[in-house]
Amino acid sequence: MSDEFKISLAQLNATVGDLSGNTQKVMEAWEIARDQRSDLIAFPEMFITGYNPQDLILKTAFQKAATSSIDQIAKACAQGPAIAIGGPFYDDNKLYNSYYILADGKIQAVIKKHHLPNEEVFDEVRLFSSGNVDGPFQIGKMRIGSPICEDAWHTDLLSRTQRDPKNMTAIQASGMTSDENGKYPASDPEKAITISAKKVTIEPITRIASSQ
Repeated sequence: MSDEFKISLAQLNATVGDLSGNTQKVMEAWEIARDQRSDLIAFPEMFITGYNPQDLILKTAFQKAATSSIDQIAKACAQGPAIAIGGPFYDDNKLYNSYYILADGKIQAVIKKHHLPNEEVFDEVRLFSSGNVDGPFQIGKMRIGSPICEDAWHTDLLSRTQRDPKNMTAIQASGMTSDENGKYPASDPEKAITISAKKVTIEPITRIASSQ
């Protein structure tokens, strides 16, 4: 295993419902990560649709368009860092809040959120099904576990991803980024990653051209 693995953390604000705009942000941030010579760029929960999508996510046409956007990103970003990005996943008549792993022009893995919040503005139990407790995915020689937001607060998910002491567990930021009053503050990049690999470098990306 290589002694170094570089992750770019895309701490950016997605716009709910703006699939084309969010896709453009992914492309721009990915180009920065490629220039940083990163192995992986990680985006927040449900980034492709924006969070919290509420009833918009229940529209079949919107689900298909979101999945199509993720396919488009995978194909366009085949030569460079892998991508971890949140989006909806529909399977066997169930809709999941999911995290897609894109590499080599394809969707390599789909992680489904297991623990769904159901309080205040978070009503995911109404919108999504609970996924299985998934193990880590692989980027090159690095095995990575990526619990989705609230999943990181529960030992069943973390114990599954940390069985191998050589694993590195990457926890993407919550889909709720900070508002003008700082009610939902963006994640500190040093707290967003739990590391047990030999050496992991973190490169935050907080600004891209289309957001200026």
